[in-house]
Amino acid sequence: MSKLPKNILRSITQDNGKENYGHEKTGEYLGTKMYFCHAYTSCEKGGVERAIKDIRRFIPKGITLTKISNTKIEYVEWWLNNKPMKCLNWSTPYEKVQEVLSKLN
Repeated sequence: MSKLPKNILRSITQDNGKENYGHEKTGEYLGTKMYFCHAYTSCEKGGVERAIKDIRRFIPKGITLTKISNTKIEYVEWWLNNKPMKCLNWSTPYEKVQEVLSKLN
């Protein structure tokens, strides 16, 4: 995300886990608003839940990421970014980001 223009992010929605400690600094650094989901309400972060389901196709739950090769992680990242999605009118996330970036220039 550090390669993207700071004004491209409108908001980040996160859960209440301890991994989000310091969210104020993150939001300030990225120049975006940070929101939290209500506890046990996965429907408030549907995109994340779908991405996790897709990631589990490649990396089963319970596997420590330190045991996964960088090559495999990069492949999963590529797959997620290049998968056509109905909610994007069958464009890929990569294509949509490129479209937004072209409008900023």
